[in-house]
Amino acid sequence: MRVHRVVQVLVAALLVGLLVSACAGGGGPATPTPAAQRTVKVGLGISLTGALASTTVPISYGIWDYLRYVNDVQGGLKYRSPGGQEETVTLELKWEDMAYDPARSVATYKRLKDWGAQMMHLTAGSMLLPNLGSITKDNMAIPYYGPSQPNALAERPINTVGTFGAYTDEDALFATWVKDNWKEARPPKIGYLHLETAMSRAELPGKLPDYVRGIGVDYLGMEWLPYAVTDSSVELKRLADAGADWIFTAHVPGGASTIYKDAQRLGLLGKIKFFMVHWGFSEGFLEAAGPLSEGVYGWIPSATTTENLPGVKLAGEIAQRYHPGYKLNTTYLQGNVVGIVMAEALKKALEKTGYANLTREAIRDALVSIRGLDTGGLVPTINMDPAYPLMNPKYKVGVVQGGQFRLVSDWLEMKYLMKGWKP
Repeated sequence: MRVHRVVQVLVAALLVGLLVSACAGGGGPATPTPAAQRTVKVGLGISLTGALASTTVPISYGIWDYLRYVNDVQGGLKYRSPGGQEETVTLELKWEDMAYDPARSVATYKRLKDWGAQMMHLTAGSMLLPNLGSITKDNMAIPYYGPSQPNALAERPINTVGTFGAYTDEDALFATWVKDNWKEARPPKIGYLHLETAMSRAELPGKLPDYVRGIGVDYLGMEWLPYAVTDSSVELKRLADAGADWIFTAHVPGGASTIYKDAQRLGLLGKIKFFMVHWGFSEGFLEAAGPLSEGVYGWIPSATTTENLPGVKLAGEIAQRYHPGYKLNTTYLQGNVVGIVMAEALKKALEKTGYANLTREAIRDALVSIRGLDTGGLVPTINMDPAYPLMNPKYKVGVVQGGQFRLVSDWLEMKYLMKGWKP
């Protein structure tokens, strides 16, 4: 028995010795953790269904596809650690469809946070509002699509970054553009027809009427339409009866097609000039409104799909990889921009802290301080102001001619009426 036990001990010792030798690589340094095991969790609250799907679907795909491309084609997110080593992390992605529903956004945010999301995307500003307290408490960095949410920008620290300026800033720029291009002796008369969301109601009309009147334009008021608009005749007629020269329409392509059908039935097309908000002025609008889109003006806040630019070419390749046969549109390009910004924020944070010390706070600080980011021409070089961070504060004006977009302006920078605003 004693001999047997001695043999057992010797065998055990030999096995331990072999194991240690194998792990140490024959006496060399320990094998580092494989790069494949370094991951960053990114939660995506996207909107693939719902009343605003004609805009939110291409946006959602544009973001999600770009982040998948980072993993699948680029081999993960590459960065240089604080020690100077080239390292790679995999973006672990988890998504939920919120259907652009503020109530669903609350449950989505909680589930993604409980999953361990270190960074998150929520479709747009109206999805931020119900979660703003939690976002601030959790220090969750959230780039999102669409106009910037003033309530979120008033928070300190700022954790969220929108693609464009606030509704007020964009609407003010529209009035300025009309005034700058007006040829008659009398002041132009303009009215607004807006999609009613929690976000738009949080700031509009607010500072807008005084600004419009202050630059010598007659402000005719603001009309509101629901998500699922079925008739806009009453609202259009009120603005028309007030003598509108221009009507600014803010709705997704699906809703906009109803607006322009009503405008045609009322005999307003050709008598009044119409202008579309950027998140509705897309190829989806051309398809939904058909010939009724002819002569409509609108914001174009990114490259168009016909421009020969590196970012446009890459977006087309990404779209075909994940959606063979997909017809590229400008809204998808804008979604790619959000994905590019998310990847850049993570890269900047990792380069500052290293993988082991990465925190939500570090990602947030990196997000709001991005400078010199080239998107391949999708938007102008991104230089964020940490006190009022935006992905792109500039827009071009386009007009529909022959069923296509024709640019009629250079980049115009929005007005910053909402900078420093307090709710």
